[in-house]
Amino acid sequence: MNVLHDPHKLLALVMPYAIRAVAALLIFIIGRWVLRVLIRLMDRMMVRASVDPTLIKFLTHVVFVVGMALVIIAALSRLGVNTTSAAAILGGAAIAIGLSLQGQLPSFAAGVLLVVFRPLRVGEWIDIGGKSGLVIEINMFFTTLTRFGNQMVVIPNSQVWSGTITNFGRNPWRKLDLTIGIGYDSNLLKAKKILEELVCSDERIMKDPPAAVALKALNDSSVDFAVRVCAKNSDWWLCNAHCWNRSNCASMRKVSKYHSRRPRSTSNTCRRRNPPTPQSPWRHPDRRVARRACLRTASGRS
Repeated sequence: MNVLHDPHKLLALVMPYAIRAVAALLIFIIGRWVLRVLIRLMDRMMVRASVDPTLIKFLTHVVFVVGMALVIIAALSRLGVNTTSAAAILGGAAIAIGLSLQGQLPSFAAGVLLVVFRPLRVGEWIDIGGKSGLVIEINMFFTTLTRFGNQMVVIPNSQVWSGTITNFGRNPWRKLDLTIGIGYDSNLLKAKKILEELVCSDERIMKDPPAAVALKALNDSSVDFAVRVCAKNSDWWLCNAHCWNRSNCASMRKVSKYHSRRPRSTSNTCRRRNPPTPQSPWRHPDRRVARRACLRTASGRS
């Protein structure tokens, strides 16, 4: 009680603890600031060394966690806490947290494997079990994707590692397969020539490997051409839209008045209204004869 009434004794009693608390607080603040500066320097050095962005994020995160643990231990030591007992307490807490989060340990191990073997990287378009998107981040437990509609998808690393990964962005170029259908009344040689001109006119289509335009199938309502071209990953989406739109616009309507793929009726009423002519093998009532004529025309034979 005498200490409480005597401010000098109270100050002398409180001052050592206050100094320790202020020193511990300064150690924590300065240590955190120094740790962030070191992480920034390490990040810049790894970027200049052309280290993979996925590895950079993972290593900086691990260094930050370990560094903060050391800063906290140093602050507690300066505060007067026995670090040996504190380490034992932290060890017990770590064991308890590990038992409660034991389901996340496979994700952590999978995250380490993803960083080491790098089947996917930040900025690559991938597909994992039917979930496709652009890789935004790979941390210790989760992989974050952004889908085409700007939706964010978070997948545990254990599912990523155990699933089938289709990486669309690892190779420098991709193949584009299109199916263009025209009517049976069309001039197939002219249609093929127009498709080849459309392909050659696009600068984004690679010359090597060369593009290919070939007859694919004879369906009930259309003759299908297969258009196979190659483009760089950066141009693939635009090239896809460009080829598909141009192949289905007025250029192809010039060679087919049945471009809309309307089904051809074989009823007797339709035959009486549109009688076949000998000069037009495409209107022959026997579809098999028409298809054979179609194949002869596509191969250049009369």
